[in-house]
Amino acid sequence: MKKQNPVMLAIIVVVVAIIGFGGYHLYQNRTLNLANDIEVKFSGYNEMGSAQQTKASMKTFASDIVERVGRKEGLSGPQRAGMIKVFSMDESTDQNEVEALFKSDADQAKASKTADVLDDITLETGDLDGDGDLSNGDKFQVIVKVGEDAAKYGLKGGTKTFTVSGLKED
Repeated sequence: MKKQNPVMLAIIVVVVAIIGFGGYHLYQNRTLNLANDIEVKFSGYNEMGSAQQTKASMKTFASDIVERVGRKEGLSGPQRAGMIKVFSMDESTDQNEVEALFKSDADQAKASKTADVLDDITLETGDLDGDGDLSNGDKFQVIVKVGEDAAKYGLKGGTKTFTVSGLKED
């Protein structure tokens, strides 16, 4: 059996580490299309229906933004998790617990910057058929608009269209 060359083994380990680091860096810095996170549910009666973003979608939307911005701003994992709970409107959120995560002025500044980026993102919705009351079969659109501050973090807006379904018949 041949003896392994320790120099060759070290080179292989270094090359694998560099490739892994590069792949991770590319993944972390990819453009993130926030419209992909949007899911809605329809409720009410046919010709008088309404649409609402699902709770799971709100959490994913907030999570993607806070993770991206908070990580780049230097927020810790627990700090990002606390902000995600607040911005996804999680009912189990203890405001005092979340505030305790941001004791220093530096941490508060990082959280404030993350919140500013969230404020720089807007959702617009509309019934593409134009009458305002939804009916089964209508097209419903959500437009995610991303301002300059949010775009600096690789966040991208977009449009997602849904077909209304599941409304009760009279």
